[in-house]
Amino acid sequence: IYEKPKQSFMAPPLSLLKDKTGSSFIFDSFASKNFSDMGFFDQKKVLKLVGGIDDLPVQQQIAIEPIVMLMLTTFLVHQRFGL
Repeated sequence: IYEKPKQSFMAPPLSLLKDKTGSSFIFDSFASKNFSDMGFFDQKKVLKLVGGIDDLPVQQQIAIEPIVMLMLTTFLVHQRFGL
């Protein structure tokens, strides 16, 4: 373990969790006026993507999740630090 290269920590995909609290937080964040005002992403398209995730097969949900997390991280950093 000591000699292995560093690896990033990856949380388990939200799609595998039974609790939908994370999904609700993500959708609410993307639906907010602050997300719209940020201007980086097309809010309507993001909401359509996030709103349809539960209807996709699990493998597609897992594939889309890094994109969703990148948008969420961008939003949260913008909110916190005004970047």
